[in-house]
Amino acid sequence: MLTIKRDHATMPALWEPHFTMKRRQSPAKSQQSAAKSQFRLIAGQWRGRKLLFPAVEGLRPTPDRVRETLFNWLADDVYDANCLDLFAGSGALGLECLSRGAKSCHFIEANKEASTAINEHLSLLKAQGATLNGLLPATLSRLNNSVFELVFIDPPYAQAQLINECLQQLIQQGNIQAGATAYIENSSHDGTPRLPDGFKLHRQKTAGQVQYSLYHYLPDNV
Repeated sequence: MLTIKRDHATMPALWEPHFTMKRRQSPAKSQQSAAKSQFRLIAGQWRGRKLLFPAVEGLRPTPDRVRETLFNWLADDVYDANCLDLFAGSGALGLECLSRGAKSCHFIEANKEASTAINEHLSLLKAQGATLNGLLPATLSRLNNSVFELVFIDPPYAQAQLINECLQQLIQQGNIQAGATAYIENSSHDGTPRLPDGFKLHRQKTAGQVQYSLYHYLPDNV
């Protein structure tokens, strides 16, 4: 029997197996991305619970330290409140409210993947809430007769004008009542956003590129 010996040192490269895979990002960046795709509930019945959300470009959950300051400001105002989380993203703000005893929370998010993830969290936690998938402010028309005591608005920084537009529509539709509280998050480079008449600044703070503010809705005609 004829035996053929192959000298691997002199064989052409095509005989060598190819196990090289093109890596899109370094392991360190992969771990960083994975870390950014989750958030932790700070307090309440689900304290310490970590929830995942899709790695959608531009989706940036409110940082832990900002949320902690915000909910210290709100204190007991969260308990038994009907909440509205606009530009919900990961849903971190609304879910934190539900963990702390809010009665319900409506979430509005344009990205379908993110909206689906919030729905899954509500189901997993057996929480009282609803998610609407759509653009703002147009999707506000689907709120019907719901009235909210606590509203969160955190639009993409480049669309800060939507803060005023959303609040105007909520007032016109009767979805926000006198005495309600609105949390606004925007770029610190833009300064204080323009809001409809009746919104009085209560607290404001800056953390890096984030300016976050708490307003009370106190219309003069009430």
